[in-house]
Amino acid sequence: SFSRTIPIWACVLNRIAKRYREELGMGSSEYWNDKDYWDIGLYTPASIVSPEEHITISDLIDSRVDLLYRSNAIVDPEGLVKLLRKPVRAVWWSNGRYHEDTALSSKKRDNLELDKYNVIVCCNPSTYI
Repeated sequence: SFSRTIPIWACVLNRIAKRYREELGMGSSEYWNDKDYWDIGLYTPASIVSPEEHITISDLIDSRVDLLYRSNAIVDPEGLVKLLRKPVRAVWWSNGRYHEDTALSSKKRDNLELDKYNVIVCCNPSTYI
C-alpha cells in the first residue's frame, strides 16, 4: 500500500541523490539547500506500519539503492542532483492532523522542520470514530 511504497521511494530517492552528489563532487550548497544536512531516513506512519515492519523495510533499502544505481535507470544523475535541492519526505494527514512517523514517535512533533524537505502530503479522507 501507499503507506509503505511512498516512504520507500522517498528514502531510495534521497539515498541515490546523496550517492550521486558525493560521486559527482556536488556536495556544496550550490547544489542543495543545507550542505550539512541530507536526511536519508525511512519515515512510515506509525499508526499503520508496526515498528517491526518498519525495521524489516529499512533493512532492504540499501539493496534497492544499489539495484537502482547499477541499473543506470537514472540517465541524468547530475540533473537529479541539481533538481533535488532538499530531501523528499512523505507526511501523513487525516482527521485534521499529521500522523507521527515510526521513526519519530519518541520525539516531539514540533521538532520536524518541513521546510527542510520536498514534502509529499499523503491524505486519508476517511473519518475514524
